[in-house]
Amino acid sequence: MNGLAEGMQTYAVGMFLIFAMIAFLVIFIVTVVYVFSGREGRGVRLKTALKKLGTWLGSIFVVCTSWNYYQDATDRAEVTKFHSELSYNDAHKGEYMAEYAYLPRNRILLRVYRTSDMSLLAERTYSYPDAARLTWTKNSLLYDTSIDDGRISLPPTLYDRITARLP
Repeated sequence: MNGLAEGMQTYAVGMFLIFAMIAFLVIFIVTVVYVFSGREGRGVRLKTALKKLGTWLGSIFVVCTSWNYYQDATDRAEVTKFHSELSYNDAHKGEYMAEYAYLPRNRILLRVYRTSDMSLLAERTYSYPDAARLTWTKNSLLYDTSIDDGRISLPPTLYDRITARLP
């Protein structure tokens, strides 16, 4: 993706967030006015308004999460150039292979495969400040020792195996 397209995408996301915040503020003000419009039935109106507000916020959350996942999946699908590294320590002796590729917005995609049948076991995306540094240990693959979640256990967990199957 070129710089102009990334700039337009950032602009569109920013405008969406501004409009979402304005819409939330308007809905909040209308809700407060609706709840306090009369003395009778204030509790019922509050309960109804909170349900509607919760539904609206939940819908916005689902849309934003889906859009973020779609963008991430699109970036991962467009990768063509991978760098590979075989597990070389005494504990694994080539049982696993790691591939990594650089993604837009200063991110890196890291995948772990079983070498016997090349099945994908784990896939994660990390932010990266410089070049990737992979370290194989007896029980894990370390992407970078300076970040907390940069460890993939070997063999990968059930969660890693399930999320690796998602698009």
